[in-house]
Amino acid sequence: MNTLIETRHLNAFVAIVRRGGMHKAGKDLGLTPSALSHAIRMLEETLGAKLFERVGRTLALSPEGKRFLPEAEEMVRRLQAVREQMRTGRDWGSHRLVIGSTPTGCRFIVPNLIREFRESFPQMALSLVEREADDLVARLLEGTVDVGVAPLLRDYRELMQIELAEDELGFLIHPLHPWAKLGRVTRAQVAEARLILPEEHSAMFELIDSFFRQERIPTRAFIESDNEDVVKQLVGLGLGVGVLPGWIAMREIEAGTLVCLPLGRRSLRRRWMVFYRKGRRLSLPETLFTGVCRAVARDLIVDNAELSRDKSAIRIRSGAGAGRFP
Repeated sequence: MNTLIETRHLNAFVAIVRRGGMHKAGKDLGLTPSALSHAIRMLEETLGAKLFERVGRTLALSPEGKRFLPEAEEMVRRLQAVREQMRTGRDWGSHRLVIGSTPTGCRFIVPNLIREFRESFPQMALSLVEREADDLVARLLEGTVDVGVAPLLRDYRELMQIELAEDELGFLIHPLHPWAKLGRVTRAQVAEARLILPEEHSAMFELIDSFFRQERIPTRAFIESDNEDVVKQLVGLGLGVGVLPGWIAMREIEAGTLVCLPLGRRSLRRRWMVFYRKGRRLSLPETLFTGVCRAVARDLIVDNAELSRDKSAIRIRSGAGAGRFP
């Protein structure tokens, strides 16, 4: 289920209330009543609440709709103010937002950020800088990046950091792998596994290596790759065991081509952050961008992480280990 409130659905809701019905609201927005009905259904699905009740031939706000209306009107008002500022050019500096993210962020998160951000700022120029986290921080401090989105493995005193979500790394395996049949992994099995790990000396490798050292489990990379798509393909071919967050392989887990298992009793988590230079006043679009980050991260990371755990558990219970491992 989508947890993002789309601007067009919000506009439809407010217009129907203001104009007293779908016919007049549709004329204002240039939409048919059926299109408005669909927008309201999608908004209700997103919110998990019924916004309207039918009283005879008219629509009336439900109790949930009445509570939501002031919030919706404020969001629409603010978006309209932002668009007006964008048109008049007040307080926009260079009219360009430079976003920095890691390769993982650029591949799995930033495209969704840009899609949502574009609904409010269709004319604003965007630049995307892809670097590892430490390099992003350096570029942000020197002023060549405005806002960063990445999993930060430590605190930086020079940055204002806003936590978006946590993800948890797990063992990504083929559904016919012996571990999938067991549904768990022993320390001895991990030590003997053909692990597919990030390249040595990378931040992700150091995070994973430190975790297993603390667990006193000797490990070595059978294959090294920083590319999550490559890791998923290698695991799907039965060539090893990946160490990735389950949400990154959500499509494959849903399709039943991969399974994600916990690393053990103790979890290994990363904190995804949106960050900018401390003491720097954000422009209005930058402020709204951080809000979009929170919504998208919750949708992609938190919700998909829960789904990946549930789907993997179902796959294991239904006999993922049946058949022959490649």
